Amino acid sequence: MLRRVRLRLVAAALGLLVIGCGARALQNSDAEPVLAAELEAGRTLLADGDVPAAVAHWQGLLTAHPDSWEAHRGLQDALEVSLPAAEFERHYRAQLDANPGDGIAWYLWGRVRIDRAAEAREAFERAASLSPMSPWPVVGLAYLSFRDGDLFLTVQAYEEAIERMPRSAMLRLRLGNQLINLKLVIEAQRHLELANRLDPDNPAVLAGLGKVYVQTDRTQEGAQLLERAFAMDPRMSDVALALSEVYLRQRRVDESEAMYRRSLELGLPRDDALVGAIRAARVVEAARR
Repeated sequence: MLRRVRLRLVAAALGLLVIGCGARALQNSDAEPVLAAELEAGRTLLADGDVPAAVAHWQGLLTAHPDSWEAHRGLQDALEVSLPAAEFERHYRAQLDANPGDGIAWYLWGRVRIDRAAEAREAFERAASLSPMSPWPVVGLAYLSFRDGDLFLTVQAYEEAIERMPRSAMLRLRLGNQLINLKLVIEAQRHLELANRLDPDNPAVLAGLGKVYVQTDRTQEGAQLLERAFAMDPRMSDVALALSEVYLRQRRVDESEAMYRRSLELGLPRDDALVGAIRAARVVEAARR
């Protein structure tokens, strides 16, 4: 399977190089009308448990920007928490029945039916056919493949969509993260570097690129990107863990332990190997005194 993935990735990488040559300014094709700060404010309200305020916030954004996929996603997340399950499902089924030709309606229905893979896949495929330049239906389809453990189909979904949307920062980011999981770090770096050019203030892109640089012995540069990403979004548990590992490598043991504890507070499970490495570093540190 990985050989097939590598062959496709070579072609994708060549296409990426062609896109990058001579292009001084790239335009992100992910057309999101809502400012990132407004999206983050809605997510923060929900994360803090203020569900009524989150619902009101997202409804206000949708009134101003009815075509915002992000605002629809945010409102759906808030309604899922605030409504009984049956009412939540009826709400989105009614939206779909009223707008059968709307890609967003099909995408949201796919999210409602996410635990029923066949129905969700059909909904995401309909959304993709109706809204071929939106990355979100592709993300839904890739997630279903990833949940099934099929990494080849996950990568393939992103690669095929990138052929259609080569300047989608989101698709480059998602594909880059999958390639990191497959240990295809150089290929991941190419996609994440282009994603960073397309969306330079996206903390998730900065985090992915930081992880790649750490793995390719550009540790200091990678640490700076991870720190910048975490400063922008301090709820990124994976970044806290990555910083803990980087700080340990740099013999910054106190900072490593503090960031590891932060990753636990953010919901990551205990990492016994990292705990042992931090303890060992403390023993070495004490012996040097």
